[in-house]
Amino acid sequence: DLHDNLGSQMALLSNNIESLGTNYKKKNSIDDNIENVKRTSRQLLQTLRETIWILNKEQISTEDFFDKLIDYAHRYIQGSNNMKLQVNENFAENKVLNSNEALQLFRICQETITNACKYSTGDILAISGKVSNNKFEIEIADNGKGFDTDKTGGTEHYGLKNMKQRAEAINALLKIDIRDNEGVVVSVIL
Repeated sequence: DLHDNLGSQMALLSNNIESLGTNYKKKNSIDDNIENVKRTSRQLLQTLRETIWILNKEQISTEDFFDKLIDYAHRYIQGSNNMKLQVNENFAENKVLNSNEALQLFRICQETITNACKYSTGDILAISGKVSNNKFEIEIADNGKGFDTDKTGGTEHYGLKNMKQRAEAINALLKIDIRDNEGVVVSVIL
């Protein structure tokens, strides 16, 4: 987990710093580079805080988890594009997650939110959470262009593969509904 998330963000930060140095030496404008370094370092610190928050708790209520997820989605959307966030929740029942379940679930949701914001070209990100019959279900949907898994190429498959492995690790059911030109719906049931 540290390698997948913090490691990749640190590599991005390092690349941003190198690009900043190159542009500075060439006397090119560095304003964009400085903003990239600031944004990436803020994201890195936030990821570290979220990981520590999850790992420091033996149990996390689904409501607390969902609140943390919505905070993450708000921050991510503000820093990346003009998507609007729609939230729907129903926690008439509650369920408790252990730290491993919470961490794996959070990473699945982060990947989904990141993909929707980066690739969907949609303007709405809808996140819903509910607990019923002792099952915690999260659904994340965008209204973007969707994608064809046969045409996504090598690196983009890693995100989907990691999501599936994380779901399997906690015995969660992961569904990815890809609707060409209508968006993607990812649901996780634990």
